[in-house]
Amino acid sequence: MNYRFLLIFAAALLWSCSGEAPAMFVADSGTDGDTDADTDADTDADTDSDTDSDTDSDTDSDTDSDTDSDTDSDTDSDTDSDTDTDTDTDTDTDTDTDTGTDTEHCYPAATLVCGSSVTGANDAAGSTDNIDLYNCVGWDETGPEYTYSFTPAADAHIVFELSNMTEDLDAFLIEENGAGCDGNECIEYAHYTGWADVTAGTTYYLAVDGFEGVVSAYDLDLTCLPACVGNGHDEDWDGLDDNCDNCPTYYNPYQENSDSDDIGDACEWSGHTGTLSTIQAFEPMTVSSTPGSVWDDVSGTWTLNTDDRTGDSSSGGSSYYIPETNLTQPFSVEVIFTYPNPSTTGANWAGLHFAQIDGGTGSPASWWTCQFEWDSRDLQFIAWHEYTGYSYPDTEATGDDSDRDHWRRVRVYYDGGSTLECTYDDQSGDTATAVVPTASITGISGPAGLRVYNEEADFRSFVIYY
Repeated sequence: MNYRFLLIFAAALLWSCSGEAPAMFVADSGTDGDTDADTDADTDADTDSDTDSDTDSDTDSDTDSDTDSDTDSDTDSDTDSDTDTDTDTDTDTDTDTDTGTDTEHCYPAATLVCGSSVTGANDAAGSTDNIDLYNCVGWDETGPEYTYSFTPAADAHIVFELSNMTEDLDAFLIEENGAGCDGNECIEYAHYTGWADVTAGTTYYLAVDGFEGVVSAYDLDLTCLPACVGNGHDEDWDGLDDNCDNCPTYYNPYQENSDSDDIGDACEWSGHTGTLSTIQAFEPMTVSSTPGSVWDDVSGTWTLNTDDRTGDSSSGGSSYYIPETNLTQPFSVEVIFTYPNPSTTGANWAGLHFAQIDGGTGSPASWWTCQFEWDSRDLQFIAWHEYTGYSYPDTEATGDDSDRDHWRRVRVYYDGGSTLECTYDDQSGDTATAVVPTASITGISGPAGLRVYNEEADFRSFVIYY
């Protein structure tokens, strides 16, 4: 008789009656008591930092239900022919929200609104250290970042400014495009002051990050200015389009305007606030700009370039490019220029021509100029009259900036009565003021424009204020 068959049959019968499998049919739990030569060295070195408690069902041919914590050292003691190719195909699909390993996203710890002024530190509680590089600039931002969220209620032009830092911090404006606070969605950045046009209802993030790993306290201000339809040109590089700027040739990103008129504090007449109140004409000297006035070319060569107009009278003589605008008193006239080439010999003047009065024959009967003379570095008032000739009411030294690529500004102010003065400032910080004695102020009316004499200059802008 086949006893082995009977033994197997009896065991099967016992199983069906009791509901428990005999030991020989139990799935290998991975810790059998017999010392099996198999020593299933399954030591999955998986040490998942996200504390993987997934019951890693690696497909062991011996039905290893090893509760992989994942240091699987099951010493299988039955001769399982366990081909254990156990390459641990543990495809961890857990969405890791561990901010310590996220190299692209920041997480806002606070909220800003228009007018917010806050003090903080880029390593304060709630900061992250996930973003080392932003797509808007290639700076090394390996320090921690402290992030704010901001959702404007209306379209606006915003200005954000960092100050009072002891280390090199930078600010990055990120637009929410469905990816959260993603460093690849940066739209503007700044070391001190930045600006951008923002859309109502859109969420933005402002991250303050540490350049090359630094940490520092800081102050942060957020200012919102009205949205404006611009012309695509920003003459003074202050982030505001010329059409939206209350001082288009003066850097004033915050648009301070203490007397609430149409011009900002930056371009008011110093010491005479309220005398001027509006910009009557502004010419940025661009190919695409539409001049506010009709201009007359009176001798010399005048060439409109991409973003300036070159006046050339380097062979001697004088040149003007005069808008047909009669000055209303009080007024101020301003021009900014640079020099494209080395100076010529002799007196070299560039600046403003104003208050031209035509004579009966069509030629000027009188005019005034305020000009910068290159060789002597002087600011000089000159008046001319057809009967009395030239007079030089005042000449002032301007400093010693010898870089012809630097911009220079000449501006005349007249209060309509006893005060006529001309100011000079330049890229290096030099300044000067020339004043005409009250007794010499006569014939201040007529149009204004540009002037060169024995010189070539690139005029960048021209403004008339009333």
